[in-house]
Amino acid sequence: MKKLISLIIALTFVASLCASFAPPALADGALPAILDSAEVALRDGYLLGVAAGSSAADVKSYFDGEVKVCDGTGTERADGETVASGWLAASGETAAVILIAGELNGDSKINVRDVIALMRFFVGKDEPDYDIVADTVPDGTVNARDVIALMRYIVGYDVVLGERFFKVNTERVAAPSEDASLALFFEDSLQKDARVFSQSIEVVFADTIGTQTPVENANIDVAAYEMKLARNEKESCQVELYSASGHNGLSASLTPFKNGRGETLDSQLLFVDYIRLMDTGGTLQGTGKFTGAVVPDALPPMPDTFNINAGERQGLYIEVSANESTPAGLYRATLTVNNAAGETVKTANVYATVWDFTLPVESHTKTAFGMGMWGLLFRAGKYDDLSDNGIGLYIQYYEYLLDNRLNGWCLPYNPINDEADRWMDDPRVNTFLVAGGYSGDMYNNGGCGGAVEEQTVAAIYDKIKDNETWMKKQMFYMTDEPGIIWVGDEWGGQDKLHQAEDVYETLLRVFPGARINIPVAKDFFQDTYQEYISASGTFRPGGDRWGWGHVDTLDVCARFSNVMCPCIDIMSTPAVDLPDTFNYQYTKEHERLYGTMVDRLDAWRNEGKEIWWYTANSPHPPMANISQRCTGVQNRVMFWEMYKYGVEGFLYWATQDWGAKKRHQIDIDGGVLMYPGSEYDTAGCVACQRTGILRDGIEDVEYFYIAEELLGREWVDSFIERVVRTVNDFEQESEALLSVRNELGDAIEKALAE
Repeated sequence: MKKLISLIIALTFVASLCASFAPPALADGALPAILDSAEVALRDGYLLGVAAGSSAADVKSYFDGEVKVCDGTGTERADGETVASGWLAASGETAAVILIAGELNGDSKINVRDVIALMRFFVGKDEPDYDIVADTVPDGTVNARDVIALMRYIVGYDVVLGERFFKVNTERVAAPSEDASLALFFEDSLQKDARVFSQSIEVVFADTIGTQTPVENANIDVAAYEMKLARNEKESCQVELYSASGHNGLSASLTPFKNGRGETLDSQLLFVDYIRLMDTGGTLQGTGKFTGAVVPDALPPMPDTFNINAGERQGLYIEVSANESTPAGLYRATLTVNNAAGETVKTANVYATVWDFTLPVESHTKTAFGMGMWGLLFRAGKYDDLSDNGIGLYIQYYEYLLDNRLNGWCLPYNPINDEADRWMDDPRVNTFLVAGGYSGDMYNNGGCGGAVEEQTVAAIYDKIKDNETWMKKQMFYMTDEPGIIWVGDEWGGQDKLHQAEDVYETLLRVFPGARINIPVAKDFFQDTYQEYISASGTFRPGGDRWGWGHVDTLDVCARFSNVMCPCIDIMSTPAVDLPDTFNYQYTKEHERLYGTMVDRLDAWRNEGKEIWWYTANSPHPPMANISQRCTGVQNRVMFWEMYKYGVEGFLYWATQDWGAKKRHQIDIDGGVLMYPGSEYDTAGCVACQRTGILRDGIEDVEYFYIAEELLGREWVDSFIERVVRTVNDFEQESEALLSVRNELGDAIEKALAE
């Protein structure tokens, strides 16, 4: 039979006619509302989405109120009877015509007679009573695809005919073999919940579904989740599984996200790996001490099976993405969890709403992230040279960053090589180093702290000088954190300012128009030099040893760079005066000489300088940083702060500071934004939760720019003010940030539709 159908399908494709249609307009009436759980809709006087084989009782169950089901003559039919296209759902004097996709002849059955009727309609010989039922593949036309879908349905393929209409349903869904000792609930992507539940939280499970309630954790009641995203955006959420008694041999899967027409979103289900945080810097419990925190961070692929110890949780991570051609609207997927026997013990609905607007591929937020070549090759690939394998591995990790709107600061190839051109052309790439950086660069055109390799740099200039796009992206990072005077010269101290001067003069000659970035960690006045006395561990005045005078580090750096890049610490407000001369915040003396930091940003901007900032070991919570010790909100809100202060770019020192550290262990301030696939038996890069959070922050900024164009900067600022007041004062709960972000998305969509 299926072979015969395949032949008919092939013959059908020979035809090229395509019949457009529109349903006859009927007046909408005051029928009761459709329940959220019903996958049908009232449209133009039709009740659409009714599945073949539905009974009159099924139709009645769709409504939040009493209706009658009648045949086409108006005769009421019994609850157990199977409805047909052309029957009516009625209330009082109002009725809607019931339409069943694929059921063309009104006999309540879908069979070969309907196929014949559809084919006759397709070739223009007949018209069905209700042509919308012929659109079995709901795309607004009747063509060969509709005939094929109906044939496949009849012979038993898993085919859904017509459009499904569903809403976000937050009710808990009972699995076929529901296990009340295993809790499933959802959280937003900003949460970083430890594997072990707090001992203060007593989780109480009842015997029936829907009444599982922990004493002190409301999140367990979130039985479904809706993500919202624009086109050209990714969005994520987390699934938490908590086991009261322990579970072995569990497995999880996620169906594709589909809308009512069967169109899909790209999505993936990842496993959450928990990482031990170590305090190697001694800021918490002492050098090399375990902080006590085991938190989610790495996101390897889903294993075939996994276990959960009693009293612990296991996270899963869902990511969806929409491309520039993705239809707007609501999509739904189903998450299932099976036990070792293969029985489905948990199931839940997950939704994604795609707004009807598109984010640009090119990000307004420029970034430069360190990605050490040699550490990556040794740890992730076991390579010891830049062979094709080594370069290929580097490209995988570089592309992972680009896919999350982050720029590794070194291209996969030296800019002098033609192989680098495709990345310099790539709109996702907004910054690449010509020279500088550290942690093992892909090319050596002069390292950070050293001299420029003049011949190669000059040749690169000759190559790219006439390409406006490439020139906007090039950057030099040759001097790191100069002017740190309170440690004497152990870190280079003020010598680095002279090195910055030398680099500046060299680049004026060999690379006119170079973008020179000098990150500044602590903004000391240069005539307050303190000489360290190691024997006593004290300091004594050193005087104006280097001759800069009573100026701060930023003042000197502004002479030798055109990309101003203070650490966020320096943006701390309000200005303070402390007796400690090593205070690195912006003081009253700074304000007296230079005005506020906002004043200085404006002044530099007016001079044509770019404004960037950066973070490293600092700042610490509750200020924003991208380190693991910070909350997800603190990771993400930093980009809101950048827009507020007009900061164009963000620099960060490392993305895979793995070193010799053990698997499942990173420094609390470690520069880790991805994990080596070699340690998870998978090829390429293993994702990191925080990288997704940073991507979301950068995408938030795109919302701000779109809204600014549509509704004005003042309107956008009023939204941001609800979350961010200053770098020291912002909302710390994810609900506040996400609520404002979702309101912003709704407002953009509405403004574009008007």
